[in-house]
Amino acid sequence: MPDVHNEYTKAYYESIADLLNEYGVSFVKLDAVGPGGGSEYYPYQSPDNRACTRMLYNALRKYNIWLEISWYIDPSYAEEWVQMANGARVYVDIESYSTKTMTSTHRVMQRITSCEKWAAESVIGSDYGFYVDLDAVLVGMTVNGKCVDGLDNDDVRQTYIGFWAMVSSVFCLGSDPRTIPDKYLAWFNHKEILEIHQSGIMAKPLGSGDVWQNRKQVWWKRLQDGRIYVCLINAHTYMFMLGISHEVVIHFADIGLRQAYVKDVWTSKQLGLFDKKYSIVLKAGQSQILLITPA
Repeated sequence: MPDVHNEYTKAYYESIADLLNEYGVSFVKLDAVGPGGGSEYYPYQSPDNRACTRMLYNALRKYNIWLEISWYIDPSYAEEWVQMANGARVYVDIESYSTKTMTSTHRVMQRITSCEKWAAESVIGSDYGFYVDLDAVLVGMTVNGKCVDGLDNDDVRQTYIGFWAMVSSVFCLGSDPRTIPDKYLAWFNHKEILEIHQSGIMAKPLGSGDVWQNRKQVWWKRLQDGRIYVCLINAHTYMFMLGISHEVVIHFADIGLRQAYVKDVWTSKQLGLFDKKYSIVLKAGQSQILLITPA
């Protein structure tokens, strides 16, 4: 990226935008944006290139081309990022770089922790035109008739889709949709899950959102029409294995209620009227998304 930012640099970025528009491009991902980059072990590997990023964003905006900045973007600059991008990759790649599978349960769960600091920012969501990006959704990736997504089971696959919906993450399929099994395509097109996702509102954690400190994750959000959704997750997973089952609880007082009717969103099953709290025992990697209706 240029070190000098003047009218010539501006014209350079505008020429890039012109060419991308001619090609019919609608989405651009810009890697190594800083301050940030690297990983939790080696942070801040990317140089400060905010001036260049802002110039490119302004050039692309003329054609309504989405600019995604990447990777491991620092949330402490959120109020600036929203002025120069449409979304931010908040963690490292979800791919495991294995020769046999694409990702792992552990890499999915890691993304929950990375969302905690972003959820505390007030500039995320449809009101600001800026969204977190947890990386591609690899559920059901099938090659030569074999599922190679690397996920342990369907509980994890449903958690993967469901949590991306709860935080309204940028949602890109990471595999050929023509080869994804019908069951998973149906999950991608689940009407209420899509409504949760398309609300553009990022869920927030109740308690710690760090899966290492808190295996019993509870995230919630209120849609603009007043509907309240809660996601309970047993995030007890390790790099190469699943953990144990846990009872996960939503205390209604934490969302301003005493009694509530509870519905399981994935199954559409009405679970009944509950007083003060609702709890369920979940296996490692399993989750439940609930519609909470005040009594």
